[in-house]
Amino acid sequence: MNLTLCLAQDVLPKQNQAYTELEEITITGSASKQGDAALSLPIVNVSQQDTSNLGNLLSGELGVSSTSFGNNASRPVLRGMSGSRVPILQNGMGSGDLSSLSDDHAVSSDPVFLQKIQVLRGSEALRFGAGSSAGLITLENNRIAEEQPTSPYTEFQSQYNFQNQGFLAGVLTEGSVGPWSLHFDGVKKSSNDYVRPDGMTQNYSSQQLSDLGFGATFHGDQSYTGISYGEYRNNYGIPSVEGSFIDLLQKRLDLVHVIKNPIEGFSKLDLKYAYTNYQHTENSVDHIPQTNFTNVVNQVRLEAFHDVYANWFGSLGLQLRSGKLGAIDLTSVGNTAAVIPSTQSNSLAIFLVENTSLAAIDFKTGLRFEKTNQSPDSSMAYTDHPQFSNPGGYSPPKRVDVQENLLSASGSAFWNYAEGYKTGLTLQMIQRAPSVDELYAYGNHDSTATFDIGNSSLSKESTYQIEWAWRKTQGLWQGQINLYQNKTKNYIYGLYTSESDLVSNYPVRQFTQANATLTGFESELLLNSQGPGFSARLFSDGSRGTFDDNSNLPLQPTVRVGGHVGYEQGLWSSKLSLIHGLGQTRLATFETYSTPSYNKLDFRVARKMNFGSTDGNLYLMANNLLNDTIRYSTTVESIRINAPLAGRSFILGLSVFY
Repeated sequence: MNLTLCLAQDVLPKQNQAYTELEEITITGSASKQGDAALSLPIVNVSQQDTSNLGNLLSGELGVSSTSFGNNASRPVLRGMSGSRVPILQNGMGSGDLSSLSDDHAVSSDPVFLQKIQVLRGSEALRFGAGSSAGLITLENNRIAEEQPTSPYTEFQSQYNFQNQGFLAGVLTEGSVGPWSLHFDGVKKSSNDYVRPDGMTQNYSSQQLSDLGFGATFHGDQSYTGISYGEYRNNYGIPSVEGSFIDLLQKRLDLVHVIKNPIEGFSKLDLKYAYTNYQHTENSVDHIPQTNFTNVVNQVRLEAFHDVYANWFGSLGLQLRSGKLGAIDLTSVGNTAAVIPSTQSNSLAIFLVENTSLAAIDFKTGLRFEKTNQSPDSSMAYTDHPQFSNPGGYSPPKRVDVQENLLSASGSAFWNYAEGYKTGLTLQMIQRAPSVDELYAYGNHDSTATFDIGNSSLSKESTYQIEWAWRKTQGLWQGQINLYQNKTKNYIYGLYTSESDLVSNYPVRQFTQANATLTGFESELLLNSQGPGFSARLFSDGSRGTFDDNSNLPLQPTVRVGGHVGYEQGLWSSKLSLIHGLGQTRLATFETYSTPSYNKLDFRVARKMNFGSTDGNLYLMANNLLNDTIRYSTTVESIRINAPLAGRSFILGLSVFY
C-alpha cells in the first residue's frame, strides 16, 4: 500500500523535453522507501509563466495567493497566512533572507531555473521546520546533483516584456567530468517602471537583478558529496507614496554529503550545511542610504532514513541554526542607532516522521521539538525619537532574552476507498516563536507607512488544525476538495493603534496577541490534465480569519474562482485562464480600504521547434488582457492603494534546450 508523504504543488521546468502546457506527475516524498506517493498534482513550465517573482508565479495555484509590492517583491500567502508563518527553504535549508520580515523584502532566489517548487504540509513539513499549519515552501535547484548527468545539457531562456521594456536572459549548463557533476546557472533581469491600467507610470517599480550559481558534486558508489555557491543581487523600487529603492545582496554556500546504506537498518544518511550572508540597504528616491539590514545564518541538518520496521518507515533528524539579524539607521551620527537591535538567534530541533499502512488506510505521523533563544544587543540606542499624539506615548520594547520550547505534531489517515479515490483527516498542533521584529523593532517603516513597535513580552503561538480532504487522482476527470479550520492561541499581529508619530505622521503599529480562528476551503476539477487535445481546470478557494471578538484578521485574501481551457496538438499549445477575485469587505478594525473585485485574464500560446539535436519553444504570454485594476487585499494599505498591479502586458519568450 502506498503512502501520501506530503501535500505538494509543483512548478517544474522539463529539461530535455518539449513544452507541455499542463501535465501531471507523482511527487515522491524523500522518506518513501517504495519510491512512490499517492498524491498526483498538476505542474506547469516555469519558463513560460510569470517569473517576475515567486508570489506571481504561484498565485494561480490552489490555496496560494500573493502580496504585491510592484513586480519586484511579492511573497506567497498560504491559506491566509504569510510572513514568518510561511517559511521558504532552498534545497531543504532556510533561505536566509529577510522576506518574512516584511513583504517589501524580495525572496532571494529567482524562479527561472528552479527544478521544483513544493508546498509541504503536515508531517512532511515537520521534517524541515515548524511555524505554519498552512505549510512551508521548498525551492530546489540542481546545483548539487543527486544523480550524475548521463550527457551534457544546456538551456537558454529569454523573454522581453513590451509593457515595461523588461528583459530576461538566462543560461543553465551541466555535465560530468569523470566522477564529478558540474553545474552553472545564471539569470539577468532588467525592467523599467511598469504602466498601470489607468495609463499612468508606476514610479519606483523598476528592477535590475542577477542570480548566479555554481555547483560541483563528487559521486561515489554509495555516496555523493557536493558544494555550491550562489550570489543573488537585486536593485529594485518600492512603489510607496514616498518611494524608495532597495539594494539587496545575498551570498550563499551549501555543502551536502549523502551516504546510501550507511549502517544496517538505515537506507540513507543526509548531512547538509548552509551559510548565508544577507544584506540590503533601503535608499530614498534620491538614492541616499537610509537603513541597512543584515542577516548572517549558519545551518546544519542531519537526517537518517531507516528501513521498514514492523511496517513503519520514515526518518529522524537533528537541525541546528545560528543567526544574527539587525537593522541600523544610516542617517544617524556614526551609524550608531538601531531600528532592530542586532539579535543573536539560536535554535536546536529534533524531529521524527513515520508512515505506515493498515488495510486500505495510509497513516502519516510527525513530531518536532525545537528550542529557541533570541538575545538582543542592548549597546546601541534606538534611532527614532517619536512625538506621539498621545503624550504618554509608547516606550521601546525591553531588550531581554526570549526563550521558547516549541512542540509540533501532525497525524493523518487517508482511506483509499476505490482505485484512484481517497479521503482523509489531518490533525496537527503547530507552535511558532515570535520573530525578531515582532519582539524588538522600534521605528519608522517607510514601505508600510507605519511606526512599528515590538513587544518582548510576546509568547509563542499555538495553532490547532483539523482538515478534511478528498482526492480523485486517476482518469480523464480528476479533482480535490479541502476543508480546514485553524484555532490559534496567542496569534501575533501588528495592531494599528489610534496613536501616530507626529514627526513622520505614521500611525503606530504595535505587535500584540489575541486568539484567532481561520476557516477555509479549496476545490479543483481537472479535465484531461495529461496528453494532447483539450484540457480544462475549474477551481475556487477562500479563507476567513477572525479574532475571538468576531473582528477580522488583517490582510486576508479574498475568495477566488477561476480556471482555464487549454489545447495542445502537434507543435502548438495554448491556454486561456481567468481568475475572478471577489471584493474583500471583511476588514480588520484598523483597515479602511475595501478591496474591489477583479478579473485577471491571461493567455499563453507556444510552438515547439526542433533543430536537429536542439529543441526549443517560442511563446507569447499576454497578462491582464482586460486591463483590469487589480489590488490584492493581502498587501498593506499604503501599497495596495498607491500601486495596483500592472496593466495589460505582452511577453515574448524563447527557450532553447540541447
